[in-house]
Amino acid sequence: MRTIAKPILLLVVILLAVFATVTLCLNLYLQSQGGRNLLNRELSGMTGTPVSIHGILGLPVLGIRLNGVTAFEDPSHPLLSVESITLHPDYLNLLHGRLVIEKIQLNHPVVHLTLGKNPEIPSSTAVGSFGTAAQSIPSVGETPPPSAPSSAPSVAIHSQAITPHGDFLRSLSIINGEFTLLNENGTRAISLNGIDLNASSHPIEGWHGTVQATQSVLADHLIIHRISSSLRLSSDFSKLECEPIQATLGGGALKGTATFTWNPAQPAYSVSLKLDQATIPKLLTDATFAPSSAEGKVSGNLNLSGIAGQGASMQGNGSLLCTDAVIQPVDFLKQIGQLLSIEELQVLRLAEGKCIFHIDAGHVLIDDLFLRSENLILSAK
Repeated sequence: MRTIAKPILLLVVILLAVFATVTLCLNLYLQSQGGRNLLNRELSGMTGTPVSIHGILGLPVLGIRLNGVTAFEDPSHPLLSVESITLHPDYLNLLHGRLVIEKIQLNHPVVHLTLGKNPEIPSSTAVGSFGTAAQSIPSVGETPPPSAPSSAPSVAIHSQAITPHGDFLRSLSIINGEFTLLNENGTRAISLNGIDLNASSHPIEGWHGTVQATQSVLADHLIIHRISSSLRLSSDFSKLECEPIQATLGGGALKGTATFTWNPAQPAYSVSLKLDQATIPKLLTDATFAPSSAEGKVSGNLNLSGIAGQGASMQGNGSLLCTDAVIQPVDFLKQIGQLLSIEELQVLRLAEGKCIFHIDAGHVLIDDLFLRSENLILSAK
């Protein structure tokens, strides 16, 4: 046994020594000015803004870990902050001074975007501009290059050191991410928390993957829980499709599809959703309305399209169906019920309630409203 153990132990020692040597050389290169500039340039090219990196650690096979990464146009208002980024590069290319990344993992990234020009927002809120194109971004600590004619391609400065992104990045994963899109006045158009994403790149079809989020807040009011969806992103990053979407709203099952078309001036969206068996108390809570004694279950559907951040562009239609509901009527109906001693007008116990509506220029118009109890029928338009 001793004659076998000695060669095995020697082999293990040699492998550990080689691993330690490679790790030391890799980290010496990454900590050098050239290595840091290479990482800064690559991440700046991906985010479209200058990037700051707090710490760097490289381990062969396991990848390069970047700690405390921020991307910013204004250092006081980061566009992106990430607890850590793990890069899996092609090490042969790295030896030649080229950073060719095959896989990226982001741990707790926080993204804040705003539509149009940034409003005056407290400094504690991180905000970036939405849709700003990157033009010849220098690395942090570098002297900006002389200005060039606008017709020159912005990637020419670093084309010898960085391979075009679409040619090598094959996998992207996000753990516990946060995303916030603000309107021009600083209110939330949409926010997502607890984002977990896994996606892979296809040369022709673009990106395919799955995404989950613990909670989404729409228009700073409507709260949707436990969202999951498959997603497809076009190869030119101009169109994102989420299908099928599954979530929980008001305790009921929410299903549907969503499409987002990226245009810096007019980012458009199209959403089709169906809600099944939500309860009225939970639905009012998720819609941030005041608590109510109403009871019952609600189902419905909604088709909506428009330009993100422009309420007047909103168009669509939908319907709501309410069953076994107990609802407090509006005050004038309650007063009529008290005067005429009609119990049904004081507390509505509905066997059926139906509302068909459409949305035009951001206004909701009721096409048909129908309420039926045991001895009362109300119909309105």
